[in-house]
Amino acid sequence: MAFVADLLAEWLRKNSGSLERDLRGRRGPLSEEIAERARRLWVPEGLEGRSSGAEAVAVDGGLMRLRLGDGGALIVATAFAVGRGLEEREVRCEVAYPPRADYAGLLMKVLELRVARRALERLPKGGLLLLDGSLYGLCSTLPITPTRAPSGYGEALLEFYSELTGLIGECERRSVALASLSKTTSTSLLRDWCVAELFSMEVERLRRSGLLEAEDLGRAEGLLSIAIEKPQRAVRTAKSLELKYGRVVERLRAFVEEWVTDSTDLHLLRGVAEGKGYTVPLLLGPSSKFKEIIEKAYEDPYSYAEVRLRLPVEMRDRVREVAEGLKSLSAVMVTYAKFGERDHPIRVDVTAASLGAGERFFDVSALEPMRDPEVMKRLEDLLSQLGSMYVSREIHNALLFEADRRARITREDARAIVELVEREVGVLELSRRPIPDLL
Repeated sequence: MAFVADLLAEWLRKNSGSLERDLRGRRGPLSEEIAERARRLWVPEGLEGRSSGAEAVAVDGGLMRLRLGDGGALIVATAFAVGRGLEEREVRCEVAYPPRADYAGLLMKVLELRVARRALERLPKGGLLLLDGSLYGLCSTLPITPTRAPSGYGEALLEFYSELTGLIGECERRSVALASLSKTTSTSLLRDWCVAELFSMEVERLRRSGLLEAEDLGRAEGLLSIAIEKPQRAVRTAKSLELKYGRVVERLRAFVEEWVTDSTDLHLLRGVAEGKGYTVPLLLGPSSKFKEIIEKAYEDPYSYAEVRLRLPVEMRDRVREVAEGLKSLSAVMVTYAKFGERDHPIRVDVTAASLGAGERFFDVSALEPMRDPEVMKRLEDLLSQLGSMYVSREIHNALLFEADRRARITREDARAIVELVEREVGVLELSRRPIPDLL
């Protein structure tokens, strides 16, 4: 640091203004409108942590990836499920060529889901099963084997989805709530819904005004859809409309530019989430790309197994089985809950079935707030139970903290693992810098 301290000090003197704006959040011309739309979704409840008395289990995993001298990687994945008088655990050790990090993560998720299913068998009706991370992210994992993936990648994907659909289905049948918590998240689901709602209102205003030619109105209506896949093309189209119609479409262009920025939900909620409370849950389904992929897997499992998963065609029946399981999944709802006055909101994903809603994942085509009184009542009960497990900004859920403590692999553990492996299989030929990747 001493070698660049003077340069850093000089850079900060020149750029402190822009850096401060970035840290505190840049405010565009539509910021207040978007914040007000989000404020309508904020429920300022105390969430004082009323324990329901229901049994709860938390699941988390750990991971070590150690580079080998021949270009491969030694992967050790762990998973723990913990609850009152309950513990389930699993470990897996594997060598992978090439050493893809996403493959190691996939193996860990398989173990987490597997121990979660075992723990579920010991949970009574009305219990709660907690996962770390994003449940929606799990449901949206693309079932495609990447280029230059380890040979076991496709089979691990099938194993992952088999465990996931089995867990979600069994939770629904057993009336056990399934939720996940994300302490840090960079998603923008809430912001996207707010911008899309305001954009739709602006398009409707332009339609009623009759100022745009029919073809241009059609181009305006499709701007956000284009922006999802081709953001710069959408910006160019909006600017070309502004050149033609001037201030009439100025706000339309501003909405498109806001949509393509990388603003997050947590940034939006900074000025909205005052005190404890939570947001009205958003109902989520698959992306159009994910839905198209699953449809193809279901319609032609023979080709899908061979081309997209790189598996023997003999596994087509299992591919079709997994695709059918995905199509019957419960939808997912996402809310942001604030359990501490001075804390950041925590993202909570929960299956729709856990809140008494019957929507299926593949039946949901767009983000949609769920204000049904019964859903809101069940959500508040769930969040109150989570509030009873809240400790601090560092320990947002005591049960998940314990699961993480048991599953996490430390650097000291890594050294012991290498010694244990070498005792069984001989000396490992490690890379020149065999620093383990730990999760």
